[in-house]
Amino acid sequence: MSGATPGIDHGGPCVGIFWCHDNKVFGVRALASSLAVVEGRVDLDCGHAAHWDDPLCERPRDAAFEEFEYVDFPRGRVIFDVVHTLFIVYADRRILTSRRRQAVIEFFRLPPHRVRWRLDPHYVDLS
Repeated sequence: MSGATPGIDHGGPCVGIFWCHDNKVFGVRALASSLAVVEGRVDLDCGHAAHWDDPLCERPRDAAFEEFEYVDFPRGRVIFDVVHTLFIVYADRRILTSRRRQAVIEFFRLPPHRVRWRLDPHYVDLS
């Protein structure tokens, strides 16, 4: 991770993992420019299961959320493709509404014209 601390950034576009609830996004993010390029991509080295309870996860901490697990909300990941200079959002299909896309763009401070959306079987809702 090249010395970057997840959850701390300084205003630029970020990469990381996220969840959506009521058209709001929460998750773990880091400034894309602070991370190492690996095989042409910038990605935050973290997973949803491991970071659900992590203090760096920017998620609601009220009692209502304590009964949920990381798989209970639509989720995804944002990476940066250095070769094509694009942010790629891999996500559950339930995130691909216009309001939720906008929430992801705002949470990660992504330039909308440089974002591509991809369904990822890893995040498919099985319910």
